[in-house]
Amino acid sequence: MKAQFTQGGGARPYGVAMIIGSTDYDDSPRLFVTDPVGTYWGYLAVVIGRGSARAGEYLEGKYDLSKKQTLNQAIQLALEALRQATESDLSADNVEIARIPVSTRKFEKLSRSETQAILGSSGTMANK
Repeated sequence: MKAQFTQGGGARPYGVAMIIGSTDYDDSPRLFVTDPVGTYWGYLAVVIGRGSARAGEYLEGKYDLSKKQTLNQAIQLALEALRQATESDLSADNVEIARIPVSTRKFEKLSRSETQAILGSSGTMANK
């Protein structure tokens, strides 16, 4: 879909990368990244954007393929990776959290208060 706009003359790619999460037909979580021209790759954990090198290094060191993580554990890992990549304190003003539980296969964006509660309980709220 991203590349469809560029099929006509004089159009340029949008210049965006996206992370797309889903739950597959067999209830397996899936994670993909697309580049500006629409090429995509599958990942177990991925980061894009500013600070992605530091966050990626953190994930490489901390993400354990041998252990099955709960959704809440995965959120905590993502928040720690984000904390590694930013100079700012994490708060509901600058962090949004969404999840796709395997049980429902539905995208859920957490409310501001839910996000703040997770940040407050995770110990990742402030940079250390």
